[in-house]
Amino acid sequence: MILSIWGAWVEAISKKVKENFSRMEAQLTRHVVPFNFLTPLRIIRDTILELGSPAPVLVSEGANTMDVGSSMLVQTEPRTRLDAGAWGTMGVGQGYCIAASVANPDWLVVAVEGDSGFGFNAMEVEVWWLYTETCYFYYYP
Repeated sequence: MILSIWGAWVEAISKKVKENFSRMEAQLTRHVVPFNFLTPLRIIRDTILELGSPAPVLVSEGANTMDVGSSMLVQTEPRTRLDAGAWGTMGVGQGYCIAASVANPDWLVVAVEGDSGFGFNAMEVEVWWLYTETCYFYYYP
Protein backbone atom coordinates (compact mmCIF):
# COMPACT_ATOMS: atom_id res chain seq x y z
CA MET A 1 0.00 0.00 0.00
CA ILE A 2 2.72 2.50 0.98
CA LEU A 3 4.79 1.72 -2.12
CA SER A 4 1.83 2.37 -4.40
CA ILE A 5 1.27 5.77 -2.76
CA TRP A 6 4.93 6.75 -3.20
CA GLY A 7 4.94 5.37 -6.72
CA ALA A 8 1.96 7.54 -7.64
CA TRP A 9 3.58 10.58 -6.07
CA VAL A 10 6.87 10.02 -7.90
CA GLU A 11 4.97 9.50 -11.14
CA ALA A 12 3.02 12.75 -10.65
CA ILE A 13 6.20 14.69 -9.89
CA SER A 14 7.96 13.18 -12.92
CA LYS A 15 5.04 14.15 -15.13
CA LYS A 16 5.15 17.73 -13.83
CA VAL A 17 8.91 17.94 -14.43
CA LYS A 18 8.44 16.82 -18.05
CA GLU A 19 5.65 19.37 -18.57
CA ASN A 20 7.78 22.18 -17.13
CA PHE A 21 10.78 21.12 -19.21
CA SER A 22 8.67 21.10 -22.39
CA ARG A 23 7.33 24.57 -21.61
CA MET A 24 10.83 25.91 -20.92
CA GLU A 25 12.25 24.28 -24.03
CA ALA A 26 9.61 26.02 -26.15
CA GLN A 27 10.69 29.36 -24.68
CA LEU A 28 14.36 28.55 -25.18
CA THR A 29 14.06 27.73 -28.87
CA ARG A 30 12.50 31.08 -29.77
CA HIS A 31 14.88 33.45 -31.51
CA VAL A 32 14.44 36.76 -29.70
CA VAL A 33 16.06 40.04 -30.72
CA PRO A 34 17.16 41.77 -28.60
CA PHE A 35 18.10 39.05 -26.12
CA ASN A 36 15.76 38.23 -23.30
CA PHE A 37 16.70 36.60 -20.00
CA LEU A 38 16.60 33.07 -21.44
CA THR A 39 18.68 33.61 -24.58
CA PRO A 40 22.12 33.65 -22.88
CA LEU A 41 21.13 30.60 -20.81
CA ARG A 42 20.29 28.74 -24.02
CA ILE A 43 23.65 29.68 -25.53
CA ILE A 44 25.50 28.57 -22.39
CA ARG A 45 23.48 25.33 -22.19
CA ASP A 46 24.11 24.44 -25.84
CA THR A 47 27.82 25.18 -25.52
CA ILE A 48 28.14 23.01 -22.41
CA LEU A 49 26.32 20.14 -24.12
CA GLU A 50 28.59 20.44 -27.18
CA LEU A 51 31.71 20.14 -25.02
CA GLY A 52 30.81 16.59 -24.05
CA SER A 53 32.85 14.76 -21.46
CA PRO A 54 34.26 15.75 -19.11
CA ALA A 55 31.43 18.16 -18.46
CA PRO A 56 32.56 21.55 -17.18
CA VAL A 57 31.91 22.43 -13.57
CA LEU A 58 28.98 24.83 -13.53
CA VAL A 59 28.58 27.42 -10.79
CA SER A 60 25.34 29.39 -10.70
CA GLU A 61 24.26 32.03 -8.26
CA GLY A 62 21.60 34.69 -7.99
CA ALA A 63 17.89 34.20 -7.43
CA ASN A 64 16.60 33.88 -10.99
CA THR A 65 19.91 32.80 -12.46
CA MET A 66 20.23 29.87 -10.07
CA ASP A 67 16.55 28.90 -10.07
CA VAL A 68 16.05 28.96 -13.83
CA GLY A 69 19.57 27.75 -14.51
CA SER A 70 19.14 24.66 -12.37
CA SER A 71 16.45 23.39 -14.72
CA MET A 72 17.87 24.73 -18.00
CA LEU A 73 21.63 24.30 -17.65
CA VAL A 74 21.62 20.53 -17.77
CA GLN A 75 24.61 18.76 -16.29
CA THR A 76 25.34 15.31 -17.72
CA GLU A 77 27.82 14.18 -15.08
CA PRO A 78 27.62 13.99 -11.30
CA ARG A 79 29.36 16.50 -9.04
CA THR A 80 29.69 19.16 -11.73
CA ARG A 81 27.22 21.76 -10.37
CA LEU A 82 27.82 24.17 -7.52
CA ASP A 83 25.26 26.73 -6.40
CA ALA A 84 24.06 28.61 -3.34
CA GLY A 85 21.89 25.69 -2.27
CA ALA A 86 18.51 25.51 -0.61
CA TRP A 87 19.21 28.42 1.72
CA GLY A 88 20.20 30.75 -1.11
CA THR A 89 23.47 31.87 0.45
CA MET A 90 24.57 34.78 -1.71
CA GLY A 91 28.16 35.60 -2.58
CA VAL A 92 29.57 32.07 -2.78
CA GLY A 93 29.75 31.78 -6.57
CA GLN A 94 33.13 33.35 -7.19
CA GLY A 95 34.72 31.42 -4.33
CA TYR A 96 33.20 28.18 -5.61
CA CYS A 97 34.49 28.92 -9.09
CA ILE A 98 38.03 29.59 -7.88
CA ALA A 99 38.03 26.52 -5.61
CA ALA A 100 36.77 24.26 -8.40
CA SER A 101 39.47 25.63 -10.73
CA VAL A 102 42.21 25.04 -8.19
CA ALA A 103 40.94 21.55 -7.29
CA ASN A 104 40.51 20.53 -10.96
CA PRO A 105 42.99 22.57 -13.01
CA ASP A 106 42.33 20.53 -16.17
CA TRP A 107 38.55 21.09 -16.11
CA LEU A 108 36.69 24.07 -17.48
CA VAL A 109 34.73 25.93 -14.79
CA VAL A 110 31.87 28.24 -15.80
CA ALA A 111 30.19 30.65 -13.38
CA VAL A 112 26.80 32.07 -14.33
CA GLU A 113 26.18 34.90 -11.87
CA GLY A 114 23.27 37.21 -11.28
CA ASP A 115 23.92 40.83 -10.46
CA SER A 116 23.35 40.42 -6.72
CA GLY A 117 25.32 37.18 -6.52
CA PHE A 118 28.21 38.90 -8.24
CA GLY A 119 27.84 42.07 -6.22
CA PHE A 120 28.18 40.30 -2.89
CA ASN A 121 31.67 39.05 -3.70
CA ALA A 122 32.93 40.85 -6.80
CA MET A 123 36.40 41.38 -5.34
CA GLU A 124 37.09 37.66 -5.71
CA VAL A 125 37.56 38.22 -9.44
CA GLU A 126 41.01 39.63 -8.61
CA VAL A 127 41.91 36.34 -6.88
CA TRP A 128 40.65 34.44 -9.90
CA TRP A 129 42.75 36.61 -12.20
CA LEU A 130 45.89 36.03 -10.15
CA TYR A 131 45.60 32.30 -9.42
CA THR A 132 43.59 30.46 -12.05
CA GLU A 133 43.08 30.37 -15.80
CA THR A 134 40.31 27.79 -16.16
CA CYS A 135 37.37 29.73 -14.76
CA TYR A 136 35.00 31.83 -16.85
CA PHE A 137 32.35 34.17 -15.49
CA TYR A 138 29.12 35.25 -17.15
CA TYR A 139 27.19 38.00 -15.37
CA TYR A 140 23.52 38.80 -15.70
CA PRO A 141 22.52 42.43 -15.30
